[in-house]
Amino acid sequence: MLLRLASALWLAAVAGFAGLLAVLVEGDSDEAVGDPSLWVAAGSLVLAGGLYLQERRVLQQVALCLAAVATLVAAGDRAGWSWEVAAGYGFLALGVLWLELGRRGLVAPRRTSEALGSLLLLSGPEALDVQGSGPGDWGLWLGLVLAVALIVAGSALARTVPLGIGAAGMVVFLGQLAGEHWRDLGAPLAILVVGLGLVAAAVVLAKLRPAAATGPSGLSRGPRSGR
Repeated sequence: MLLRLASALWLAAVAGFAGLLAVLVEGDSDEAVGDPSLWVAAGSLVLAGGLYLQERRVLQQVALCLAAVATLVAAGDRAGWSWEVAAGYGFLALGVLWLELGRRGLVAPRRTSEALGSLLLLSGPEALDVQGSGPGDWGLWLGLVLAVALIVAGSALARTVPLGIGAAGMVVFLGQLAGEHWRDLGAPLAILVVGLGLVAAAVVLAKLRPAAATGPSGLSRGPRSGR
């Protein structure tokens, strides 16, 4: 109980330190906290990283990830990029990095790193779709491809977190694509496309289920994966 309380207080400490830096760097104004500069985000990242090295717990990893996201967005803004572009490509890069660090055991707990990495990976295409650059709704198609990739990887590696987030992301992106082409395809055909996509996902999951049950080595897994 005390350890959980300490983790929550350390998370609040990072948020409070970011607010303090914002006031010191940019003055006492609403914009200081609402639109922090690169100095504020980087300073928060340093503190969050130091606390995480002391205690590798869930909330400390969340604080570290949020500080890294803020730093990426602030750096993109400093470079003159729009928020959507900085967030879109930044989320994609950070999501891949977070998943890989979790797989290598460099960021723990692993399930938390998988959840954060998967969410970032699917948030990138959403931001790019809002930005509207590129041909058509390519951001949504990219998100759908990444969601399917998470489903396949989660099944093959017997990791339930990316598998579940990928399945949820597939439903979301299929619905958004159907909404985008609602008038082009017609309501019945759009609903049919979504339904066929969900059926295809169910078939893929059913075929990949043995891999998730036995693990990559083909040996039967116990009731707990150990991580």
